[in-house]
Amino acid sequence: MAIQLSTDTKLIDYASIAKTTGERIKVDVLLKNPDDLERLNKTAEIIKSNNGVSTLWVNYRGEQYLLCMSYLPEIGWYDLTLIDKKNLMLFHGFSRLPILFGAFFLMALLLLNFFFQHWVLKPVKRLKASTEEIQQGHYNISPPIVGTGEIAALSNSFKRMVEYIRQSNAELERKVEARTEELQRLTEIDPLTGLLNRRGMIDRFEKEISRYTRQAGSLGLLLLDLDYFKQVNDAHGHLVGDLALCTTANILQTTKRNYDHAGRWGGEEFLLLLPDCTEADLLSIAERIRLSIEALQIDTGRNTLSFTVSIGAHYSSTPQTMDAMLHQVDKALYAAKDAGRNCVWLAGKQTNN
Repeated sequence: MAIQLSTDTKLIDYASIAKTTGERIKVDVLLKNPDDLERLNKTAEIIKSNNGVSTLWVNYRGEQYLLCMSYLPEIGWYDLTLIDKKNLMLFHGFSRLPILFGAFFLMALLLLNFFFQHWVLKPVKRLKASTEEIQQGHYNISPPIVGTGEIAALSNSFKRMVEYIRQSNAELERKVEARTEELQRLTEIDPLTGLLNRRGMIDRFEKEISRYTRQAGSLGLLLLDLDYFKQVNDAHGHLVGDLALCTTANILQTTKRNYDHAGRWGGEEFLLLLPDCTEADLLSIAERIRLSIEALQIDTGRNTLSFTVSIGAHYSSTPQTMDAMLHQVDKALYAAKDAGRNCVWLAGKQTNN
Protein backbone atom coordinates (compact mmCIF):
# COMPACT_ATOMS: atom_id res chain seq x y z
CA MET A 1 0.00 0.00 0.00
CA ALA A 2 2.89 2.42 -0.71
CA ILE A 3 1.70 5.51 -2.60
CA GLN A 4 3.09 5.44 -6.16
CA LEU A 5 1.02 8.19 -7.84
CA SER A 6 -0.83 11.17 -6.35
CA THR A 7 -1.92 14.68 -7.23
CA ASP A 8 0.06 15.73 -4.18
CA THR A 9 3.68 14.95 -5.14
CA LYS A 10 4.76 15.13 -1.49
CA LEU A 11 2.82 11.93 -0.84
CA ILE A 12 4.56 9.88 -3.58
CA ASP A 13 6.99 7.27 -2.29
CA TYR A 14 9.61 7.44 -5.05
CA ALA A 15 11.97 4.86 -3.55
CA SER A 16 9.61 2.35 -1.94
CA ILE A 17 11.54 -0.64 -3.28
CA ALA A 18 14.70 0.42 -1.45
CA LYS A 19 12.90 1.04 1.86
CA THR A 20 11.67 -1.21 4.60
CA THR A 21 7.94 -1.52 5.11
CA GLY A 22 8.03 0.82 8.08
CA GLU A 23 9.85 3.55 6.11
CA ARG A 24 7.41 3.72 3.19
CA ILE A 25 4.80 6.43 2.62
CA LYS A 26 1.59 4.39 2.72
CA VAL A 27 -2.14 4.96 2.60
CA ASP A 28 -2.25 5.24 6.38
CA VAL A 29 -0.96 8.84 6.06
CA LEU A 30 -4.34 9.63 4.48
CA LEU A 31 -6.63 7.43 6.56
CA LYS A 32 -6.10 7.73 10.29
CA ASN A 33 -9.03 5.60 11.44
CA PRO A 34 -7.85 2.00 12.14
CA ASP A 35 -11.30 0.66 11.21
CA ASP A 36 -11.11 2.38 7.83
CA LEU A 37 -7.66 0.87 7.19
CA GLU A 38 -8.89 -2.58 8.17
CA ARG A 39 -11.88 -2.35 5.82
CA LEU A 40 -9.59 -0.98 3.10
CA ASN A 41 -7.27 -3.98 3.40
CA LYS A 42 -10.17 -6.44 3.29
CA THR A 43 -11.64 -4.70 0.24
CA ALA A 44 -8.23 -4.75 -1.45
CA GLU A 45 -7.98 -8.51 -0.98
CA ILE A 46 -11.46 -9.03 -2.42
CA ILE A 47 -10.98 -6.98 -5.60
CA LYS A 48 -7.49 -8.43 -6.10
CA SER A 49 -8.99 -11.91 -6.35
CA ASN A 50 -11.72 -10.93 -8.82
CA ASN A 51 -10.14 -7.87 -10.55
CA GLY A 52 -13.27 -5.92 -9.62
CA VAL A 53 -14.21 -2.41 -8.49
CA SER A 54 -15.55 -1.54 -5.02
CA THR A 55 -16.51 1.47 -2.84
CA LEU A 56 -16.56 2.19 0.90
CA TRP A 57 -17.05 5.17 3.20
CA VAL A 58 -13.93 6.42 5.03
CA ASN A 59 -12.98 9.33 7.23
CA TYR A 60 -10.54 11.65 5.49
CA ARG A 61 -9.38 14.87 7.21
CA GLY A 62 -12.36 14.74 9.55
CA GLU A 63 -14.93 14.42 6.74
CA GLN A 64 -16.82 11.49 5.24
CA TYR A 65 -15.55 10.54 1.80
CA LEU A 66 -16.56 7.86 -0.64
CA LEU A 67 -13.46 5.79 -1.52
CA CYS A 68 -13.61 4.01 -4.86
CA MET A 69 -11.07 1.23 -5.52
CA SER A 70 -10.01 -0.79 -8.57
CA TYR A 71 -7.12 -3.26 -9.00
CA LEU A 72 -4.59 -3.17 -11.86
CA PRO A 73 -3.19 -6.74 -11.95
CA GLU A 74 -0.52 -6.11 -14.61
CA ILE A 75 1.49 -3.86 -12.30
CA GLY A 76 0.02 -4.87 -8.93
CA TRP A 77 -1.31 -1.39 -8.11
CA TYR A 78 -4.63 -0.20 -6.67
CA ASP A 79 -6.36 2.89 -8.02
CA LEU A 80 -7.98 4.86 -5.15
CA THR A 81 -10.32 7.82 -5.74
CA LEU A 82 -11.81 9.92 -2.90
CA ILE A 83 -15.12 11.77 -3.41
CA ASP A 84 -16.29 14.36 -0.89
CA LYS A 85 -19.63 13.50 0.75
CA LYS A 86 -20.76 17.10 0.27
CA ASN A 87 -20.52 16.73 -3.48
CA LEU A 88 -22.67 13.65 -3.29
CA MET A 89 -25.22 15.45 -1.09
CA LEU A 90 -25.84 17.98 -3.84
CA PHE A 91 -28.04 15.32 -5.33
CA HIS A 92 -29.96 14.69 -2.09
CA GLY A 93 -33.68 14.61 -2.71
CA PHE A 94 -33.31 13.45 -6.25
CA SER A 95 -33.92 9.73 -5.97
CA ARG A 96 -32.50 8.77 -9.34
CA LEU A 97 -29.52 11.09 -9.42
CA PRO A 98 -27.36 9.04 -7.00
CA ILE A 99 -27.97 5.98 -9.13
CA LEU A 100 -27.09 7.91 -12.27
CA PHE A 101 -24.05 9.39 -10.61
CA GLY A 102 -22.91 5.95 -9.43
CA ALA A 103 -23.34 4.55 -12.92
CA PHE A 104 -21.50 7.51 -14.40
CA PHE A 105 -18.73 7.11 -11.87
CA LEU A 106 -18.34 3.39 -12.59
CA MET A 107 -18.25 4.12 -16.32
CA ALA A 108 -15.58 6.75 -15.68
CA LEU A 109 -13.54 4.19 -13.77
CA LEU A 110 -13.93 1.66 -16.57
CA LEU A 111 -12.94 4.29 -19.14
CA LEU A 112 -9.92 5.26 -17.06
CA ASN A 113 -8.98 1.59 -16.79
CA PHE A 114 -9.33 1.18 -20.58
CA PHE A 115 -7.01 4.08 -21.35
CA PHE A 116 -4.56 2.95 -18.66
CA GLN A 117 -4.57 -0.52 -20.19
CA HIS A 118 -3.98 0.89 -23.68
CA TRP A 119 -1.29 3.46 -22.83
CA VAL A 120 0.55 1.78 -19.98
CA LEU A 121 -0.34 -1.81 -19.21
CA LYS A 122 -0.29 -3.30 -22.73
CA PRO A 123 3.10 -1.73 -23.58
CA VAL A 124 4.44 -2.92 -20.22
CA LYS A 125 3.09 -6.43 -20.90
CA ARG A 126 4.86 -6.51 -24.28
CA LEU A 127 8.10 -5.43 -22.64
CA LYS A 128 7.58 -8.05 -19.94
CA ALA A 129 7.09 -10.75 -22.59
CA SER A 130 10.35 -9.67 -24.26
CA THR A 131 12.10 -9.76 -20.89
CA GLU A 132 10.93 -13.31 -20.25
CA GLU A 133 12.16 -14.39 -23.69
CA ILE A 134 15.58 -12.88 -23.01
CA GLN A 135 15.71 -14.50 -19.55
CA GLN A 136 15.35 -17.85 -21.32
CA GLY A 137 18.42 -17.05 -23.43
CA HIS A 138 16.67 -15.90 -26.64
CA TYR A 139 18.96 -12.94 -27.28
CA ASN A 140 18.14 -12.75 -31.00
CA ILE A 141 14.70 -11.24 -30.45
CA SER A 142 14.24 -7.55 -31.17
CA PRO A 143 12.47 -5.83 -28.25
CA PRO A 144 9.50 -3.72 -29.41
CA ILE A 145 9.34 0.06 -29.11
CA VAL A 146 6.00 0.53 -27.37
CA GLY A 147 3.93 3.35 -25.93
CA THR A 148 4.74 7.03 -25.90
CA GLY A 149 6.61 9.39 -23.63
CA GLU A 150 8.35 7.70 -20.73
CA ILE A 151 7.14 4.22 -21.80
CA ALA A 152 8.75 4.73 -25.22
CA ALA A 153 11.94 5.96 -23.54
CA LEU A 154 11.90 2.85 -21.37
CA SER A 155 11.44 0.69 -24.48
CA ASN A 156 14.41 2.33 -26.20
CA SER A 157 16.54 1.90 -23.10
CA PHE A 158 15.55 -1.75 -22.87
CA LYS A 159 16.36 -2.30 -26.56
CA ARG A 160 19.82 -0.73 -26.13
CA MET A 161 20.41 -2.95 -23.10
CA VAL A 162 19.45 -6.08 -25.05
CA GLU A 163 21.74 -5.07 -27.92
CA TYR A 164 24.59 -4.55 -25.47
CA ILE A 165 23.94 -7.98 -23.90
CA ARG A 166 23.79 -9.56 -27.34
CA GLN A 167 27.11 -8.01 -28.38
CA SER A 168 28.71 -8.88 -25.04
CA ASN A 169 27.56 -12.49 -25.32
CA ALA A 170 28.83 -12.75 -28.89
CA GLU A 171 32.21 -11.33 -27.87
CA LEU A 172 32.33 -13.66 -24.86
CA GLU A 173 31.52 -16.66 -27.06
CA ARG A 174 34.29 -15.65 -29.49
CA LYS A 175 36.77 -15.38 -26.63
CA VAL A 176 35.69 -18.70 -25.14
CA GLU A 177 35.94 -20.39 -28.54
CA ALA A 178 39.40 -18.91 -29.16
CA ARG A 179 40.53 -19.86 -25.67
CA THR A 180 39.16 -23.38 -26.07
CA GLU A 181 41.00 -23.78 -29.37
CA GLU A 182 44.19 -22.47 -27.77
CA LEU A 183 43.86 -24.86 -24.83
CA GLN A 184 43.16 -27.71 -27.23
CA ARG A 185 46.24 -26.76 -29.23
CA LEU A 186 48.38 -26.62 -26.09
CA THR A 187 47.27 -30.12 -25.06
CA GLU A 188 48.33 -31.48 -28.47
CA ILE A 189 51.63 -29.66 -29.00
CA ASP A 190 55.04 -30.75 -27.76
CA PRO A 191 56.42 -27.64 -25.98
CA LEU A 192 60.05 -28.31 -26.94
CA THR A 193 59.83 -29.05 -30.66
CA GLY A 194 56.51 -27.43 -31.59
CA LEU A 195 55.40 -30.67 -33.27
CA LEU A 196 52.30 -32.61 -32.30
CA ASN A 197 52.73 -34.60 -29.11
CA ARG A 198 51.67 -38.24 -28.73
CA ARG A 199 48.07 -37.26 -27.92
CA GLY A 200 47.86 -34.99 -30.96
CA MET A 201 49.31 -37.63 -33.26
CA ILE A 202 46.88 -40.29 -32.02
CA ASP A 203 43.98 -37.90 -32.75
CA ARG A 204 45.25 -37.24 -36.31
CA PHE A 205 46.00 -40.94 -36.80
CA GLU A 206 42.45 -41.98 -35.88
CA LYS A 207 40.95 -39.34 -38.18
CA GLU A 208 43.15 -40.35 -41.13
CA ILE A 209 42.38 -44.06 -40.64
CA SER A 210 38.65 -43.29 -40.58
CA ARG A 211 38.96 -41.17 -43.73
CA TYR A 212 41.08 -43.57 -45.78
CA THR A 213 38.88 -46.50 -44.73
CA ARG A 214 35.81 -44.66 -46.10
CA GLN A 215 37.54 -43.46 -49.27
CA ALA A 216 39.66 -46.58 -49.97
CA GLY A 217 42.85 -44.51 -49.90
CA SER A 218 46.37 -45.25 -48.70
CA LEU A 219 48.38 -44.35 -45.64
CA GLY A 220 52.13 -44.23 -45.00
CA LEU A 221 53.90 -44.19 -41.65
CA LEU A 222 57.49 -43.32 -40.65
CA LEU A 223 58.91 -43.91 -37.19
CA LEU A 224 62.27 -42.20 -36.55
CA ASP A 225 64.74 -42.75 -33.74
CA LEU A 226 67.91 -40.68 -33.30
CA ASP A 227 70.90 -43.00 -33.18
CA TYR A 228 72.86 -43.16 -29.91
CA PHE A 229 70.97 -40.18 -28.55
CA LYS A 230 71.79 -41.09 -24.95
CA GLN A 231 75.47 -40.66 -25.79
CA VAL A 232 74.69 -37.18 -27.17
CA ASN A 233 73.07 -36.18 -23.86
CA ASP A 234 75.84 -37.74 -21.78
CA ALA A 235 78.65 -36.15 -23.79
CA HIS A 236 77.21 -32.72 -24.48
CA GLY A 237 74.44 -32.21 -21.91
CA HIS A 238 70.67 -32.02 -22.17
CA LEU A 239 70.64 -28.53 -23.67
CA VAL A 240 72.57 -29.79 -26.69
CA GLY A 241 70.31 -32.85 -26.77
CA ASP A 242 67.27 -30.54 -26.86
CA LEU A 243 68.92 -28.60 -29.70
CA ALA A 244 69.33 -31.86 -31.64
CA LEU A 245 65.66 -32.70 -31.12
CA CYS A 246 64.51 -29.24 -32.26
CA THR A 247 66.77 -29.40 -35.34
CA THR A 248 65.29 -32.78 -36.25
CA ALA A 249 61.78 -31.37 -35.81
CA ASN A 250 62.63 -28.50 -38.19
CA ILE A 251 63.81 -30.99 -40.83
CA LEU A 252 60.53 -32.92 -40.51
CA GLN A 253 58.51 -29.71 -40.86
CA THR A 254 60.35 -28.58 -43.99
CA THR A 255 60.46 -32.04 -45.64
CA LYS A 256 56.90 -33.26 -45.11
CA ARG A 257 54.01 -32.31 -47.37
CA ASN A 258 51.49 -29.69 -46.21
CA TYR A 259 48.86 -32.30 -45.35
CA ASP A 260 51.22 -34.74 -43.58
CA HIS A 261 51.33 -34.89 -39.79
CA ALA A 262 54.58 -34.84 -37.83
CA GLY A 263 54.87 -35.42 -34.09
CA ARG A 264 57.27 -36.21 -31.30
CA TRP A 265 56.24 -39.73 -30.35
CA GLY A 266 58.33 -39.78 -27.17
CA GLY A 267 61.92 -39.12 -26.10
CA GLU A 268 64.05 -39.13 -29.26
CA GLU A 269 61.37 -40.84 -31.39
CA PHE A 270 59.37 -39.02 -34.05
CA LEU A 271 56.33 -40.17 -36.04
CA LEU A 272 55.36 -38.96 -39.51
CA LEU A 273 51.91 -39.76 -40.93
CA LEU A 274 51.50 -39.46 -44.71
CA PRO A 275 47.93 -39.72 -46.11
CA ASP A 276 47.32 -40.54 -49.79
CA CYS A 277 50.90 -41.34 -50.66
CA THR A 278 52.51 -44.04 -52.77
CA GLU A 279 55.16 -46.39 -51.48
CA ALA A 280 57.69 -44.50 -53.58
CA ASP A 281 56.64 -41.17 -52.03
CA LEU A 282 56.96 -42.66 -48.53
CA LEU A 283 60.48 -43.96 -49.12
CA SER A 284 61.58 -40.80 -50.93
CA ILE A 285 60.55 -38.57 -48.04
CA ALA A 286 62.13 -40.95 -45.52
CA GLU A 287 65.44 -40.95 -47.41
CA ARG A 288 65.47 -37.15 -47.70
CA ILE A 289 64.94 -36.88 -43.93
CA ARG A 290 67.75 -39.39 -43.26
CA LEU A 291 70.20 -37.58 -45.55
CA SER A 292 69.32 -34.13 -44.13
CA ILE A 293 69.94 -35.33 -40.57
CA GLU A 294 73.15 -37.10 -41.57
CA ALA A 295 74.44 -33.84 -43.11
CA LEU A 296 73.77 -31.77 -39.98
CA GLN A 297 76.66 -29.96 -38.35
CA ILE A 298 75.40 -28.36 -35.11
CA ASP A 299 77.67 -25.84 -33.42
CA THR A 300 77.43 -26.47 -29.67
CA GLY A 301 79.76 -23.60 -28.74
CA ARG A 302 82.59 -25.96 -27.88
CA ASN A 303 82.54 -28.35 -30.79
CA THR A 304 80.44 -29.53 -33.72
CA LEU A 305 77.75 -32.15 -33.23
CA SER A 306 76.55 -34.57 -35.89
CA PHE A 307 74.28 -37.58 -35.56
CA THR A 308 72.20 -39.99 -37.64
CA VAL A 309 68.69 -41.45 -37.57
CA SER A 310 67.16 -44.87 -38.07
CA ILE A 311 63.76 -44.92 -39.82
CA GLY A 312 61.11 -47.61 -39.92
CA ALA A 313 58.52 -47.30 -42.70
CA HIS A 314 55.15 -48.95 -43.24
CA TYR A 315 52.86 -48.54 -46.22
CA SER A 316 49.21 -49.59 -46.27
CA SER A 317 46.86 -49.50 -49.25
CA THR A 318 44.15 -51.50 -47.49
CA PRO A 319 42.38 -50.58 -44.22
CA GLN A 320 44.31 -51.42 -41.06
CA THR A 321 43.88 -50.47 -37.41
CA MET A 322 46.16 -47.96 -35.79
CA ASP A 323 47.63 -50.60 -33.49
CA ALA A 324 48.41 -52.88 -36.43
CA MET A 325 50.19 -50.09 -38.34
CA LEU A 326 52.17 -49.01 -35.28
CA HIS A 327 53.21 -52.59 -34.67
CA GLN A 328 54.47 -52.93 -38.25
CA VAL A 329 56.40 -49.66 -38.28
CA ASP A 330 57.90 -50.42 -34.87
CA LYS A 331 59.20 -53.76 -36.18
CA ALA A 332 60.63 -51.96 -39.21
CA LEU A 333 62.46 -49.47 -36.94
CA TYR A 334 64.06 -52.27 -34.94
CA ALA A 335 65.06 -53.94 -38.20
CA ALA A 336 66.76 -50.68 -39.27
CA LYS A 337 68.72 -50.59 -36.00
CA ASP A 338 69.68 -54.23 -36.33
CA ALA A 339 70.90 -53.49 -39.85
CA GLY A 340 73.46 -51.01 -38.49
CA ARG A 341 71.37 -47.84 -37.99
CA ASN A 342 71.37 -44.73 -40.25
CA CYS A 343 69.07 -46.43 -42.74
CA VAL A 344 65.44 -46.69 -43.83
CA TRP A 345 63.67 -50.04 -43.47
CA LEU A 346 60.30 -50.67 -45.08
CA ALA A 347 58.20 -53.23 -43.25
CA GLY A 348 58.88 -56.49 -45.12
CA LYS A 349 61.61 -54.96 -47.28
CA GLN A 350 64.87 -52.98 -46.74
CA THR A 351 65.88 -49.89 -48.70
CA ASN A 352 69.46 -48.79 -49.16
CA ASN A 353 70.79 -45.92 -46.99
